[in-house]
Parts: sequence; C-alpha cells; structure tokens
Amino acid sequence: REKKKGGRRLRKTIKYVRVTSHKRNKCSIQSLRFYTLDFRSSFIKGALYAGFFPFATEIQIPGLPLVERCVLDLEICGTTSKGSGMMDKTGGGFTGDSGGRIILEDIKLMNTGKKTVRSLNKHNYELTCTECFEDVLDKIVCLHGIDWLGFRRVRELLTCLPRLKTTNKGKKTASSGPSRRKRKLSAENTNNAAERNRPPPPAIRMCSFELWESKKAESFMADRKDEGASIDTEKVLVSGEIGFIVGSCYTCLSLFSDTRAYPRCDRVRTQGALLWLAEAGVKLFDVGTTANYYTKLYGFSKVTKRSFVEAWRRHREAPLSKEGEITLCNRAGIKHEYLARILRENRERRASNHDTN
Repeated sequence: REKKKGGRRLRKTIKYVRVTSHKRNKCSIQSLRFYTLDFRSSFIKGALYAGFFPFATEIQIPGLPLVERCVLDLEICGTTSKGSGMMDKTGGGFTGDSGGRIILEDIKLMNTGKKTVRSLNKHNYELTCTECFEDVLDKIVCLHGIDWLGFRRVRELLTCLPRLKTTNKGKKTASSGPSRRKRKLSAENTNNAAERNRPPPPAIRMCSFELWESKKAESFMADRKDEGASIDTEKVLVSGEIGFIVGSCYTCLSLFSDTRAYPRCDRVRTQGALLWLAEAGVKLFDVGTTANYYTKLYGFSKVTKRSFVEAWRRHREAPLSKEGEITLCNRAGIKHEYLARILRENRERRASNHDTN
C-alpha cells in the first residue's frame, strides 16, 4: 500500500488502484483493519474465525462495471475520528461515533419495548431461520444498493460458504470441515502430539432470519360465485438479516426491514432472532462497528478491541450442542403466538431485574 496525493492506493500486479474512501478513516494499526483482494473461501473462514468483520469497498478501475470493482475490507474494531479506536480518557465513551465493537454477552440485558409487544396484536408474524437465504440477500441489495453485498465476488463468496441448514431436498449439506484424507495427511505431517490431539476449530456457517407476515386472501371461483369463497394464506417477507455462526458466537452482517408498511417489524425480528439464538446456546452477539442504534434499542454495549477479542476467543471455542443445532435447524419456525409470548416474557423479566437493582 502506498500513499500518493493524499489518497490510498493498492498495488495490483503493476497497476495502482485507488480506493474510494466512502468517508472512512485511514487504516489504523490500533483497529486491525486492512484491505485485500483475496476472496478465497479458506482465507475468509480464517478471517471470520479470528473475529474480523467483513466488508467490501468500491475501487476505481476504468472500463469495469460497479459490480466487479471491489476489495475486501476486514476490521476488528472501528476507528474513531482521530483514528485511535480507543476509549476517551475522560470516561465519556468513544471519541467518535464509529469506534469500538458493538456486542451483547448477556441476553438478560436485551431491551424489549412496550410498543414492540403491542405491535404484535396488529400483525400475524412468523420467524424462520435460513429458509430463503438468497431472497434475503436480494432484498438487502435492492434496498441498500450494490455496495456492499451486491458485488459479484462478495455474493459468490457468501453463497458458497456452508450454511446452517439446507432447504433443498435430496441435496447434502455443504461440508463444514476438511476431508478425511486431508485430516489424515495433516496428522501424519505433524510432529507435535499436542497439535495432533487438538480438536478442529468450529465450523463457520452462514444463516439468515426471516420475518413473515401471514395474510388471508379470499379467492372467488369465477363460475361458482354463489357457493362462497376459498381462503388462502399468503406469506410476505417483511424483514430479514444475514449473518454467520462460529462456535457460540453470532455476527449479523446486514439486514433490511419494511418499516413503512410494517412498523417495528425490525425490532420484532431482531429480538426474536436473539432469543432464538440464545435458546440454541449462543453466548455472544455481534453487530459490527457501525450499528450504534443497537446500544439504545436493544441494550448492546460498545467495547474496545481488547475486550471484544477476549470475549470472542472465549466463546468461539465452545460449539453449539446437538440440542442447540436441533433448535435452530429442525424447527419449522417460530409462530406468532410463541413469538409474542417470548417477547412479553423477556420484557417482564427485564422489568423485574430493573426493579430489583
């Protein structure tokens, strides 16, 4: 990487490619952030396992469409306006809006508003897990544009990574670890006994959460109108998010919500997904470095790089139990009645804990 005329440039073979900043700060060693052109799935799995949050940044290459012009942006902790990524010395929080990593370790600290619970009385919601990963991805790109999930290489990378479960019948789930032959060769080539006995790292699996609105549509028969109508149920995708699970950690990458037609559907989806993941055994919930509204709405906290790395390493080595896998994979979805009940119980539990303290 070289600096020329105040801009950042990446070396690609013999050409210099300028990176569009998008009002982002320069690379900082304190935030552990860097750019790469390596989109191999093996490299990305290692970066996600280490705790890096992936992003894609547009680059300027004449003659190529926008979907082809991107580099992979990986960072551990967001930088502040001063580029330090550290807490303010006065104790008043971060010196910038984008500093730190936004996480939640205790699900009991999640906030559930009264209006969110009341909104369930007006709608018939249903929450599912990894039922239509591509549809959620299309909705996010349609709402937010090509940058960043709309880039061709990013989309191919996300779709090729193993998922939490598959919905196609007759097809096997993608392998989440190395083959038996590769494991045997690596064990033979390793001289250290402790290295041979070390268990393989937990698999990284993509997942999505979809919030549906069930509507009843009356369809009348054209030739027999006098005999009545047949009532069909139509499901509309109103909100969704995509992320990945490694061990007992979950990271949300991007999301969309149709809040104009369905107010507070984003809060219902977020809180329902967090409670569902917590029931499955997830201990650490991560939303990256820029979703500051999670701290006000859902009780997340913004921590420093050291605190995040310690929490991430502590929870990533503990894979989900078989019961947790069944909770996420084999359940058809969370129906409206159960979704309303768990949100109401979480609000009551949070209120009782607040009164006790």
